[in-house]
Amino acid sequence: RQGIEPPPEKVDGVINNIKSVYETEAGFQKYLDDIGQTEEQLRARIVRSRLLEGVTGREVYQKNLTDEDAVQKLYDEYKEAGKLKMADNFLIKEILVMAGEDENATRATAEKLLAQLKKKNNDFGKLVLDGSFIVRRLQVKKEKYPVIFAKMAEMEVGDFSEIVEDGGSFHIFEVLKNEPARDMTEEEARKMLEDRLATFFQEKRRAQWNQELRKEAKIEVFLPGMDEDADQPEAEGK
Repeated sequence: RQGIEPPPEKVDGVINNIKSVYETEAGFQKYLDDIGQTEEQLRARIVRSRLLEGVTGREVYQKNLTDEDAVQKLYDEYKEAGKLKMADNFLIKEILVMAGEDENATRATAEKLLAQLKKKNNDFGKLVLDGSFIVRRLQVKKEKYPVIFAKMAEMEVGDFSEIVEDGGSFHIFEVLKNEPARDMTEEEARKMLEDRLATFFQEKRRAQWNQELRKEAKIEVFLPGMDEDADQPEAEGK
């Protein structure tokens, strides 16, 4: 009814793969004898299997499966177990003037660069790289860059710093990310949670589909010996 039809060449391919395992026609015939089927019966079984795969794929695996209660429950469990932690993410783009022998001269270079940067609307790309500084992106770790880390605490994403001295080097930076460690939100974790629940969703949908099919089906159950007793009157007391 759904128009699912296994291509004949696909079925032929399965038959040929089986034949290749047994190499000779006699070997293949012995395989058929062992399973008690003819080649046509085997072909019909393959077709049925492919039909079942096709309709199951359409009715189960290709459905947009989810369950909000299950997602929420797993999110709460993972959060309580500490499995949703996101690490600190403090990222800057900076001009770095390395420490030189003459600290005053190094500071003067940094001040000159800061003035140029402000004139160029804080566009790092418009500065001329003359070897006196570098431009880089930097993940700021509190333990490694405590001075910059402390300065970032009072800044927002998109803010530009003044000159920050740290161990004789000078930094001028833009805050790109300023994200302390935290738990993922349910929306951020949703893809991961739904992946974890995929098998549960599929089995739930399979059971639902089973019930849908049963509603449309006429099912008769014949028990052993039922036909012989059907026309016999009931004995007294039964």
